[in-house]
Amino acid sequence: MRLIKNGQVLIDKRVEKKDILIDEGKIIQIDDSILKDCDTVDATGLTVIPGLVDVHVHFREPGHSEKETIHTGSLAAAHGGFTSVFAMPNVIPFPDDVDTMKDYQQLIKKESVVHTYPYACITLEEASKEVVDMKGIKELGVRWFSDDGVGVATPEIMKEAMEKAKENDVPFYQDNKLAETLSKLQIGDTIPPELYDVVAEILVFVDDMDKMKAKLQQADMLS
Repeated sequence: MRLIKNGQVLIDKRVEKKDILIDEGKIIQIDDSILKDCDTVDATGLTVIPGLVDVHVHFREPGHSEKETIHTGSLAAAHGGFTSVFAMPNVIPFPDDVDTMKDYQQLIKKESVVHTYPYACITLEEASKEVVDMKGIKELGVRWFSDDGVGVATPEIMKEAMEKAKENDVPFYQDNKLAETLSKLQIGDTIPPELYDVVAEILVFVDDMDKMKAKLQQADMLS
């Protein structure tokens, strides 16, 4: 068992001074004062919150380990209180098929010190030419797709990707150019003509803004 004493604990959107008793990795008691003969951490002056989640990190391994590794990146996440992170697919080889994703998951399992969930690419090698096998990748437990900083470049591939995403009930990050442009628009502005095709494809498959948020998970574009 482990006892965390005197911490400022976030409970129901309020911060209160509490003690927390943990057994086998699970919280079994939160109270004003807990007396227990066990490993004790004095959290005086510290805030105790649930593990944070970051849905957009770059660990760069494999392929670019000179920039960051899964191990060092996850250590940094843990140091900042982030216990779950979602790693973007800008690694080599691209996590764009079932076999590559399996190898990537095994590497993450070996090297990460926090819960690390890898994104799969939307298109093979992020080249906007062929949509990945979303169904097969989803069966590995990966339910999120992105071409990261590249974005899906053509309306035809975007339409196919959205169809497959809808069919497999998975979200993905949206076209980079579209996101960048729409984020600058104000209410009442006119959508630029060069984006008509892409926006039209979105409107065909999205009934309302709430569904758009849920399906595309495009926080940067819609916030």
